[in-house]
Amino acid sequence: MDALLPPNNESDWRAPTGSLPLRQGLVDLWRIDLDAASASAHASRGHLSHDELQRAEAVRDELGRARFLASHVAVRLILAGYLRASPASLVFAPGPYDKPGLTSPQAHPQLHFNLAHSEGLALCAVAHVEVGVDVEKIRLGAEIEEISSQMLSREEIAPLEALSTEDRRVVLHMLWSCKEAYAKATGLGLSLDLPRVTILPRLPTDPSAWFALDIGEDSAKWSAVRLTPQAGFVGAVVVRGEPLTIRLQMYDPAFFEIH
Repeated sequence: MDALLPPNNESDWRAPTGSLPLRQGLVDLWRIDLDAASASAHASRGHLSHDELQRAEAVRDELGRARFLASHVAVRLILAGYLRASPASLVFAPGPYDKPGLTSPQAHPQLHFNLAHSEGLALCAVAHVEVGVDVEKIRLGAEIEEISSQMLSREEIAPLEALSTEDRRVVLHMLWSCKEAYAKATGLGLSLDLPRVTILPRLPTDPSAWFALDIGEDSAKWSAVRLTPQAGFVGAVVVRGEPLTIRLQMYDPAFFEIH
């Protein structure tokens, strides 16, 4: 089973230094510890829009509200770092299928981003092409089995039946994460028919290698890569076009306060 998932190498994640240039051909993936970032995020809530603050207030439990604020403050700080702009000046608007996008200010070429979170871990992907990211905490087998019939293609059913119960649980989370990242990259979200996307029989031997997605009638080329962003979690990044070089960044609010 280790061949299906990349290793969890903490040393691969680096704190940024200096400015944040993002050349074409790169995708930056930021790992955000939402609970660690929540204290500074509360003090930085002035960066958020009225709509974001209202949405935060609508979250009933205190922990969920703190994590919402931390993730949205982090996205603004990260994008403002690339654009050399004030975090509060960033304007977001829904694009096709209501996928959030940055409208002002913008970079040339255009800057794309996507945010995902699971419990206290968030990932933010930034690139000059359409990008989607997902992260999932590996849960009990019964929880993922309930949704497996809604996401598996016919080609994926037989290979999964050959796995042990524990291996099947991990692989189902990996498949779910890859398909969710594609749904988020395209903006299709919940409207995507997940069984259209076939992944399992076509995975490369190298678990850290990019691979092309088989999307059926979608004529565009999409590339995906699997992740183990933290022990107990799986994730994926999907980009439009050819594979990119992925740069793993650790989010630290203090870095953005001095740059």
